[in-house]
Amino acid sequence: MSRVAVLPEAEKEKIQRSIGFIKLKLKKYFGNEIKAQFQFGSSTRGTILPRRLDERSDIDYMIVFSNGGYRPQTYLDRLRRFVADTYKASRVHQSHPTIVLNMNHIKFELVPAVEHFWSGYDIPAKATDYEDWIGTDPNDFNDDLTSRNQMYSNLTKPTIRLLKYWNAQNGYPFESFELEKQVVDMFFFWNSPRNVKEYVYSAFGELDLGLSSSVRSRYALERAQNHIREAKAYDGLGNDMLALKEIKKVIPPING
Repeated sequence: MSRVAVLPEAEKEKIQRSIGFIKLKLKKYFGNEIKAQFQFGSSTRGTILPRRLDERSDIDYMIVFSNGGYRPQTYLDRLRRFVADTYKASRVHQSHPTIVLNMNHIKFELVPAVEHFWSGYDIPAKATDYEDWIGTDPNDFNDDLTSRNQMYSNLTKPTIRLLKYWNAQNGYPFESFELEKQVVDMFFFWNSPRNVKEYVYSAFGELDLGLSSSVRSRYALERAQNHIREAKAYDGLGNDMLALKEIKKVIPPING
């Protein structure tokens, strides 16, 4: 099942063509007004899901402007005008702090940025924050994920993809990045998972939504954790069929 959750080659090629197109158009539209542009996020980590499994699946793309000194909305407005002029048939809207370009096969989240001497880049803060800008190193987390994936025999990425599939199926109890981060932060000292099933068992046992989560989100996680406990119990009794039945209640089979 974890293999099916990988982005198909045909979908990857479409996305790469779209990235190549937007890169050229940004360069032509802004010229020297932009200093750099690059892809980041789950699509560069190998944890993005096919869109048919996750309607929120998207490509994060950062555009670093040369001329700092303005408020975030100035740069967001520039990107909005670029998208409106370049992709006339596509849907565009602002989802602070990004401009969302919704195409048929994928969604882009365009993130304006300016360089920062300490953090690397400043990007617009969320509307709920008190600050206009927040510092970020957009690919810093990739190294942590790669390290953890190597430590656990390349099982971390497929486990994350399955958990993200569960998350999408249950109304997104977790923000996607937070879910990935919790899995990467998990250490297994004496009981390292030997396969994806054991990793999923362990991960569900440690996921934590925090006190501010909604009742609906907590219910979704508790329900999953209960079924996982049942599955582990059946596994312990050697009853693979009943264990699999419980697992499917959490992670339904993926067709195709």
